Amino acid sequence: MKKFIFIFFTIFLSLTFNNCTKTINEPYITIDNAVLPAFDGVGGEQQFEIVSNYKWSAYSDQIWCKVSPESGSSGKSTITVTTDANTSMNARIRTATITITANGAQEHVTIMQDVPVFYSITMITEGNGTASSSHSTAAAGTQVTIAAASQSGSTVFKEWTVVPNNVTISSTTTTTTTTTATFIMPACDVEIKAWFEPAK
Repeated sequence: MKKFIFIFFTIFLSLTFNNCTKTINEPYITIDNAVLPAFDGVGGEQQFEIVSNYKWSAYSDQIWCKVSPESGSSGKSTITVTTDANTSMNARIRTATITITANGAQEHVTIMQDVPVFYSITMITEGNGTASSSHSTAAAGTQVTIAAASQSGSTVFKEWTVVPNNVTISSTTTTTTTTTATFIMPACDVEIKAWFEPAK
């Protein structure tokens, strides 16, 4: 009888140990916040934390939503999510899914970004000439092309001035009577003045 009890107890311990070992080694991922607050239309950065017992990797299914780092070791890790400005002309909330995998385990984080906010572009002139823009309104982050046309023989383009003054005008190209340039739309209304002066 004692021998039977000993054998039974040995088998029981063996099965219990094997089950515990399997549970301990089973891959898992836990996420502190699987749905982050919606990002502003201008883009931004947020973080969430994961815990995994295996090496993990992460990727986003949308090019405008990026994760860093894209992989890590077991333990606790912080993942940073960065979104580009939502410059889509379709005024709608857009979504992305971040997938985290670890040795077969898989979890997802949902990313949402608000509709883009469009700001106005006002073109004015000083002197005899005309000024135009590729956009009358644009979301922050949009590349805008502007053009200044002087009067052939009587005026020439001199310079641009911009309000606010932290907007950078770049990629300037000049032909006989027309000067074109570009700038990146900030998160505010913009007023651009094209200055002309008499031809010499």
